[in-house]
Amino acid sequence: AALLANRTDCGATSDLNFDALLLGGFYCHECLPVNNGSSCDVGGRCTNLQWDGFVCDNEYRVSINENNNDDASTDIAVKDSFGEIVKDDKIMVEQGVTYRFTVDSTDKAVTIFEDAGLTVPYRLPGNVLGSAVDGPLILAVDDSTPENLYMSSSSTSKKPMKITVLKVINEEKEEKKEEEKNEELELEKEENDKDKNSDVKDPSTAFKTSIVSSFSLMILLQMMMVAY
Repeated sequence: AALLANRTDCGATSDLNFDALLLGGFYCHECLPVNNGSSCDVGGRCTNLQWDGFVCDNEYRVSINENNNDDASTDIAVKDSFGEIVKDDKIMVEQGVTYRFTVDSTDKAVTIFEDAGLTVPYRLPGNVLGSAVDGPLILAVDDSTPENLYMSSSSTSKKPMKITVLKVINEEKEEKKEEEKNEELELEKEENDKDKNSDVKDPSTAFKTSIVSSFSLMILLQMMMVAY
């Protein structure tokens, strides 16, 4: 079953069996349909955990930091999909990706704010208060998302978890637009060159045409002389 992990022959003529992948414990695989077989939110990439399922890189779990007794630590603890604690109190997110922050607290809400002062809750899809208790906070990152957001369980927190939006997608779009523009200019230049070439007469062609015209005129004169 371990040999199936590196199979990339996913075409219709391949002898790779999808059932064999699932029976082999691969629930996230390049050859499985619909987001590699996973149910990650938009833009998420899955990693297979053989026999245990899979994890998505756009999912986090949030818990209340009950031992927060000083201003140097956050009031919440955030773990990535592999269970690792997020360090430096910062989460980097990408445009075009939807992130799921599952709050494990049953009695205290966790809120995403627009400002570092934690005074303006960030409106989420179907969640105008931008908060959740024992449930998910769904953050769809796009062009309108602020560059920085702040997540905390208290509006008086001295050190909230910072969510910073990377501009990678925008840069890629700009590069693509530039490439398309250059291609259009190149095609336009080629068309102009073709038009110019078509306007320039070939001297040899003009010479041949002149000879044919002269020959025709001579024949016509001869015919007229015979007629007289």
